[in-house]
Amino acid sequence: MKKVFKIVLTLVFINYLFLEILISSESVIPNQDYITDKDGIVKMYVNVIGHVNNPGSFLVYDGIDIVTLLALAGGPARGANLKKIKIYNGQNFEINFNEYIKGSYKNNILITPRTTIYIEEKIGSKMFNGTNLVSSLLQLLNIIITIERTQD
Repeated sequence: MKKVFKIVLTLVFINYLFLEILISSESVIPNQDYITDKDGIVKMYVNVIGHVNNPGSFLVYDGIDIVTLLALAGGPARGANLKKIKIYNGQNFEINFNEYIKGSYKNNILITPRTTIYIEEKIGSKMFNGTNLVSSLLQLLNIIITIERTQD
């Protein structure tokens, strides 16, 4: 009888520890669209990807706006194309951030659970940052000048 009691007690304790770890872990995104935290605040997971300073999945309160969400992602990175921000929330939207700030969009774009915001990098930024084009051109110019000086 004592062995059965010890086994049951051990299983209950392990089950309790497992549930505590599962509940307290924020790295696991649950299947529910909305989550209520211990204070009763309704939250949801959304994604901000692309050319931002801190891309990722964020647990945010229901009713968050695009500006606040981009701020949570560290803001747009240098060279971000803010004229074509793509928003996927069951529908596909493409907005110009400057026009959005001015209030030019008649329909308010709602951030819903699992909404994804994607910000592309400008083509010019890709060319200068991704390929080090300026550095390569300066090295080529340096080689040409060196060759011309040695031929004289």
